[in-house]
Amino acid sequence: MYHPRDTLASDSVHGGYSVEPALRQTRISIRIVNRNHCNARRRHGPTKVVMSRPKFVHFIFAKREEIRYALALKTLTHEVAVAETQIEWTDATWNPVAGCSVVSAGCTNCYAIEMARRLHAMSVEKYKGLTRRSGKRTVWTGMVREDYAALEIPLRWKKAKKIFVNSMSDLFHEAVTDAFILKVWDVMRQTPHHSYQILTKRPERMAALVRSKLADVLPNVWLGTSVENAEVVNRIDALREVPAAIRFISFEPLIGSVGEVDLTGIHWAIVGGESGRMARPIREEWIDEIYDRCLEFDTAFFFKQWGTWGADNKRRSKKANGREYRGRQWDEMPKEADLQLTTVMSAL
Repeated sequence: MYHPRDTLASDSVHGGYSVEPALRQTRISIRIVNRNHCNARRRHGPTKVVMSRPKFVHFIFAKREEIRYALALKTLTHEVAVAETQIEWTDATWNPVAGCSVVSAGCTNCYAIEMARRLHAMSVEKYKGLTRRSGKRTVWTGMVREDYAALEIPLRWKKAKKIFVNSMSDLFHEAVTDAFILKVWDVMRQTPHHSYQILTKRPERMAALVRSKLADVLPNVWLGTSVENAEVVNRIDALREVPAAIRFISFEPLIGSVGEVDLTGIHWAIVGGESGRMARPIREEWIDEIYDRCLEFDTAFFFKQWGTWGADNKRRSKKANGREYRGRQWDEMPKEADLQLTTVMSAL
């Protein structure tokens, strides 16, 4: 039987893998069977059936499963490799790097690990060997893959987008070469109509590389770090050392208090709870701490989600818990950065 996995082939246009031939063939096959069946009914009357019902139903169900598989694969590869996303604070994702490794508690239930496992199971070459099973959990193997074909993707997007760089990895992972990071910067320099959002749990390396190897501050590149609790607030100090048009912090998943954090030089704060089967609770007082600091430092505040645990500390679906905090949604975006300040910092 024809299987959509047989059509998987490298697609240089998207830097991912194409399932369009699978979708076309299964749809065409079903149209042909339906047309022949209807023609037979017209020729011989409603009591005559060319294909026996069990055989016909079996064929349709088989094709339906092929379409379901192909659509699922298309959705996953489209989401991960090239385009639109459901992440509330961005428009698209771009993954020139795949694979990562755990550095702190915020990594424990990372969605990218499970997504990479699924893509590996579907024989998507880019994600092969990046994960393994450890007991009942999926973990990173530590392998990281640079995808040179994916570098061209933003050049093909003519409409301006906010682009989250490496939702499936960390651009400043120690296994990513300086040369490849500089190629990513070249693409961002060539596409000033896009705004690029780079988030890392390794801000020390980001600061060192940007200060030593990049002479200019690109106004369309936002640089940020993740802070999940008080144990890693030192990342904010490293972020402040980065010459950037916009600096931002993702307090997600927020799994503990961060205390009275210093948001000097930080333009944007994203806050969100963890979601998923193994999600850890978020507390409203932890959000309050960050919200109050954003007011004090004039930092834009974006509340992404409660996640699996609501404001009342009850477990529900992420959708049911929603995005309201203090009676409203918070979708603030960063103001235009003080380029004079970043220029001074880059000269230090």
